[in-house]
Amino acid sequence: MGQKNNQALAQRQWRGLCGYNLQRTMGGTWQLDYGLQALDDGEFWLPAASLWAMAGDRLVWQGRRVDQGAESLLRGLGVAAQIYEPIANSLTERCPTGCGLDAIQAYEFILAIAHQLRDRGLGVILPPGLERGGTAKRLGVKVVGEVQRQRGQRLTLQSLINYDLQLMMGSGDNARLLTAKDFEALLAQKSPLVVLDGEWITLQPADVRAAKAILQQQQSAPPLTVEDALRLSIGDLQTVSKLPVTQFAARGILQELIETLRNPEGVKAIADPPGFQGTLRPYQARGVGWLAFLERWGLGACLADDMGLGKTPQLLAFLLHLSRGRYVS
Repeated sequence: MGQKNNQALAQRQWRGLCGYNLQRTMGGTWQLDYGLQALDDGEFWLPAASLWAMAGDRLVWQGRRVDQGAESLLRGLGVAAQIYEPIANSLTERCPTGCGLDAIQAYEFILAIAHQLRDRGLGVILPPGLERGGTAKRLGVKVVGEVQRQRGQRLTLQSLINYDLQLMMGSGDNARLLTAKDFEALLAQKSPLVVLDGEWITLQPADVRAAKAILQQQQSAPPLTVEDALRLSIGDLQTVSKLPVTQFAARGILQELIETLRNPEGVKAIADPPGFQGTLRPYQARGVGWLAFLERWGLGACLADDMGLGKTPQLLAFLLHLSRGRYVS
């Protein structure tokens, strides 16, 4: 019976590597705990405190056998000590179990040290949301824009838009609106890496200054044109008021322009304008409608119909349509 148990335990033997588990305490400080992490199961963790408390080269932890755990831990600590000073300083203890970090040190660990340790074959466990493949969110802005058309005024790509800026956390569909109260709560944590409702945010000094200016309306917003709005809608214009643009929303005719450019099938066809001698085919009527839509916004156009499919009749119909609007004579 004992032999069978030993065989089963041997099958569950695991190769452990020295690991580092970063945690934020309830008091808001940071603790980097040392231990062993299983190569085949990142969730299997043997804290250094438990390792030092157990004597012997062969230990059993949660039903799995650990061989030469102390040696593995010490080798890993020696490697990490050459990279990260707080770990090196902790090795003055006979049985080191971890080290405390201030906010700046924790930020450095997450941004750079964790990757260096992993590159050297050591394990790293970060708080949820900051694990490998995850990143802290950054402050940004949502731009909500519209065009105010004046009576008798033609709109072009250079027409100015009216817009509002909203402070955001994160980007895309997961972005969240930040109120002034939320922002003050983040600043109160006095750390470059803060958490709000379980979401991590990086507070870069320049971002904080820009966010304060937006919330307090300390500076006039830079002018944006219809062209800028088009670039915002495809992510080509990346910053406004010194913060990354995380979302863009258009209203009114500006929204119509953007949606039509994305889905040109919705352009209204213009068939046989008054004075046109002939009959346009359906695709030609759609072509005239497309030319009229683009001309309305001062955009250039190219008819790419094959030779012989009647681009000239479309152009003539388009000019007749413009003459009704007194744009040409």
